[in-house]
Amino acid sequence: MKRNHFRVVTGCIFALCLMVSLTLSTAFAAGKPVTLQFWLRDTRPSNVEAMNKIVANFEKANPGIKIKVVLTPWDSVEQKTATAIAAGTLPDLSQLNQTGAADYGAKGVLLNLDKRYKTWADKNKVAKISLSQAMYNGHYYAVPWFAGSNVMFYNKDLFKKAGIVDQAGNPKPPVTWDEFLENAQKLTLDTNNDGKIDQWGFVVRGNVSLTIPVREFMLAAGDGDWVDTAHGNKVVVDSPKNIKGMQFYLDLYRKHKVTPPDVPSIDYVAEEQYFLSGKVAMMFNGPWNLGNMYASKINWGVALEPKSERHAAHIGGCPVGIFKTTKHPNEAWKFATYLLSDEAQQIWAIKYGCGLPATKKAQEDAKKDPVIKVFVESLQYAERDGVTPPPQIAQWVTIEQSVAPPIFQKALLGEINAKQAVQELEAAIKNVMKKK
Repeated sequence: MKRNHFRVVTGCIFALCLMVSLTLSTAFAAGKPVTLQFWLRDTRPSNVEAMNKIVANFEKANPGIKIKVVLTPWDSVEQKTATAIAAGTLPDLSQLNQTGAADYGAKGVLLNLDKRYKTWADKNKVAKISLSQAMYNGHYYAVPWFAGSNVMFYNKDLFKKAGIVDQAGNPKPPVTWDEFLENAQKLTLDTNNDGKIDQWGFVVRGNVSLTIPVREFMLAAGDGDWVDTAHGNKVVVDSPKNIKGMQFYLDLYRKHKVTPPDVPSIDYVAEEQYFLSGKVAMMFNGPWNLGNMYASKINWGVALEPKSERHAAHIGGCPVGIFKTTKHPNEAWKFATYLLSDEAQQIWAIKYGCGLPATKKAQEDAKKDPVIKVFVESLQYAERDGVTPPPQIAQWVTIEQSVAPPIFQKALLGEINAKQAVQELEAAIKNVMKKK
């Protein structure tokens, strides 16, 4: 009896210990913070600093969620994402490019967010154009984050030195293409009289993402559409106005020579460095560039890009995509939508100048800043004049990164003219659109 009693007591103690252990284990697991991996494409120091502040505020308000920010620079992120898709190592969520919802939505790697949008109370607070960039084929595959529009940065000191001023003696940026070209020619100079030009009126990209500057001139010429998504993705790039825009872009470099001589190799970084060197008077760029501009010693200003038929500029922005492979969709949604909070929009878009706000309220708040106001006005002019962002088609990344650049490079090098370049682009895009 004593032996049986001992066995019963021992069994009870073991069961009790097991229950306590399981209870503690469950409690520990329940209290363990969830860690989300977030890929950030904008990796300038000011972008990273802004994101660190946003993450700190989010984690403070949500102690059960940690955000691990992984820097994935623009020039390598698409390849990195393709590799991660193949290897099954995608992050929980990622900053996407302006057509990323279409690109990765078509690939089937993003969560369909339609159900969450139906009950999302803050949806109506987001600007319409930003919501459109979260959609593909009528479904939501991303969450808007920030918007973007280009403006013209100009060097006030160089304008004054060249006598391009208003009646009050203040620098007077050009409004039309004619004024723009006239100013650029005045500002292209041999400043030390050594027989060589060492200051230029304008800098423009000829390498990497050069579809944006080319398309901007096409938009200003009155067109800019390449694929008509409202009519079965019909390719429409070969038009007189698109040829006019292409011609003006090429002439600035080849005919008028108001740009640095190495335009075909100038990328985002080189473009910005030229302007910040004080050797270039004008540059088209977006609000994501403001952090570096504020940190520079250049006496700069911003104005709407000069118009031909209409005021137009590149408009875009970046949404955030949540990948299907995440084990924490609720937490990922919480962080993605937090980026649209007043607090996060203020930090990212207004305090650090990493992009334009995507919410209506934050956009109105941003207009109190005289610099951001010009960017917001650029968006409003674009909406008023029917300027379109890049089409939400799955093939856009291929068109932008692989199809158009070699054609534009040939045109910059004088191997084909503007009309031939546009015609080649039309044929090449049609071939891409045929592929599934």
